[in-house]
Amino acid sequence: MAYLLRGIYLGNCHCHDICPCNVDLRPNGPGGECRGWLVLNIREGHKDDVDLSGQTVALFYTFPDKPSAGNWQIGIIADTEASDEQASALEAIFTGKDGSRGCSASTWVSSGLG
Repeated sequence: MAYLLRGIYLGNCHCHDICPCNVDLRPNGPGGECRGWLVLNIREGHKDDVDLSGQTVALFYTFPDKPSAGNWQIGIIADTEASDEQASALEAIFTGKDGSRGCSASTWVSSGLG
């Protein structure tokens, strides 16, 4: 269940001005929610004994309220070069399916988008 991710990311959402979700405030996008995306290029990483170095993963998400309120919807797109084992490891990290408290802990994610 141990993992490490180091790299760079780029993301954006449809909130007005600066996204308030970055400081756990209510979203101010259309419909009062935050819809966005994030792409992470993993320079160094692993989940348990699965090497994730060099992988790229994209996330798309909806936060219906401030992030700590939960009920997130999240989709994950793994690099086309990722093995099935690497794709599964990335999914487990970002959805919290294995009990890890990653970017999207299982207590916050209510449904997967793909």
